[in-house]
Amino acid sequence: MRVYQKISDANSWPQVLVLYADGNARLKPQPPAHMPDTCFGTSIIIGPATPGDRPFADISRVVFEPGASTLAVSFADGQSATLLFSTSRAETSLLVRVGYETDSLHPFAILRSMFVRDGRSDVDSTQASTGEVPVLSNWSTLPGLSWFFHRSTRSDHNTCAPDLTVALPASVSTACSPPVALSLPGDAQILFDATLAGFESMVNSQTLFPLDKVNATTLEPVATGFSVSEVGLGLLKLVCERDLSPLSPAGADAFERAAADLLTQLAALPRPEVSRRLTNGQEVRARFFHSFYIPGGGRFDPGPGLGALDNANLAVALAIVTQAFAGTNSARLASDLLKGMGFRFFLTADESWLSLGYLPESETYEPYGVGQRGSEGILAVLLAIPKDGADPSLLVRVAQASPPVSYSLAGESGSTVPGYAGGMWVRLFPLLFLAEPDLDARLIEDARQYVRPHLLKGRERGVPYWGWSPCSLVVGDYGEFGVPEVAQYGHPATDLVTPYASLLALGALSGYSPGSAEIAAACANLNRMAMVSCALDLQRGFADVLDPETGAVGPNLISLDKGIELVCIYNFIQKSAGKPGIGGYFWSYLESIGAKTETAALFAEVADALFAEE
Repeated sequence: MRVYQKISDANSWPQVLVLYADGNARLKPQPPAHMPDTCFGTSIIIGPATPGDRPFADISRVVFEPGASTLAVSFADGQSATLLFSTSRAETSLLVRVGYETDSLHPFAILRSMFVRDGRSDVDSTQASTGEVPVLSNWSTLPGLSWFFHRSTRSDHNTCAPDLTVALPASVSTACSPPVALSLPGDAQILFDATLAGFESMVNSQTLFPLDKVNATTLEPVATGFSVSEVGLGLLKLVCERDLSPLSPAGADAFERAAADLLTQLAALPRPEVSRRLTNGQEVRARFFHSFYIPGGGRFDPGPGLGALDNANLAVALAIVTQAFAGTNSARLASDLLKGMGFRFFLTADESWLSLGYLPESETYEPYGVGQRGSEGILAVLLAIPKDGADPSLLVRVAQASPPVSYSLAGESGSTVPGYAGGMWVRLFPLLFLAEPDLDARLIEDARQYVRPHLLKGRERGVPYWGWSPCSLVVGDYGEFGVPEVAQYGHPATDLVTPYASLLALGALSGYSPGSAEIAAACANLNRMAMVSCALDLQRGFADVLDPETGAVGPNLISLDKGIELVCIYNFIQKSAGKPGIGGYFWSYLESIGAKTETAALFAEVADALFAEE
């Protein structure tokens, strides 16, 4: 089986992985920009292979899931393995979930390579924690958690073949950070500073835009583009950092100037003007950003779609900037951009549903109805109503379509409004900006009830962590994960946990005294995660995802997740001190446009609709 994957910033589909029927796997990174391709070198045998002259693991079946970057491997003897891969110009990673017997006679992997002499080989040296040795020198064992196979002498064979690192789950990289003794809630500022450093490590110093994804160890880009959601989080990062810094007025001004610089860069991005006519005959005009931009040739090439959710993220950040930096140039720039973002454009002509997005080239809308049921979609609908004059009944209609469901887990029962796939993001994300005194407390209480089954699911599965959420696979791209008992759609699976799920609980429930038990549980959960090798780095923050059974952590940092973590920790610190969270600025914005009272009443109607039968 041969796997090809497109390079994110080029029209090229190089081969990155080959899996043979005898269990041999070969992998290589995508080529650097100056080369058309690279070559394979050393291979590794994955599966129940017994060492010998020609070791092999007899594969009977492979199921490839491209969307999840996963290969489910079945061996002839009934054992199995799951391979999850990710690739970039920097490296190709392959995570193996071992479902086969390993002991002193059956290694978890066997390396196969070529060596004629120094200067003609694919590998001539091995580096472990005990030091470096030539591959054919007088040694029999090399204890350690990771092994680096490379060439110390320039070779005339397969000159562009990659080096290879083999690591046990607790050591995803050779630069793995040791466990950290985190003690929340007291160490919240330490965690904020670590997360801030992680987010800033992803910001391009020339463009000021955050990269979408980088390798957590090397900080090399895994995806060179960025989304406007992440730009919005870059603005919120400046607000959070300013408010938590003991600064003089001159120091505070530096954050405003940084916001103005970022907004100026943002305003220069390609941004089409679009229009549509509603059923009532009214014409709606708007200017929205493309969801994603990719740098190329000294400019930024936009992706195909105008996403309602990405633009909603950005719009909320712009609204917050108008209040956090009120009376300044950055507030004026943010207000000018926000005025053009008319979210009624994303609604159906009769204003009954929200679309996920719009494709300008084909003048078509993406599916209606799904996006508004949670996450950024709630914010898009909210902006369409008080800011842009859409029908207020739209938000209430969403609530009526999502009645509470009952669950029973680990001997505890309850009910809550379901989420898309049972993950934390969809249900708790909007509350980061809304859970202030003007929001109906029943909606915050429902969020607390939504956190409970996540906590209980970990207890039921017998693992020490919880926070099942849409997340990046340990090696791969975005995938839906959650708790099936509180899922509305899809086929959720409780496989992985994300630190940001616990942080969402802190960010949404802080300041709400009935949620104190869940807040304490979230702090304890994060403290336990920090004790896993590589899970928390004080220069990067938390890893994006953790496998609760193996201890494997994700190799990449994702700026969307890291930015949300910053907002969550900010909310926790501010509300623990009796101050408003980031949502205080958003409610101030609603007040500035004369919509605060109307919005509070609207959410009371939403709560009435949700809990009418209770």
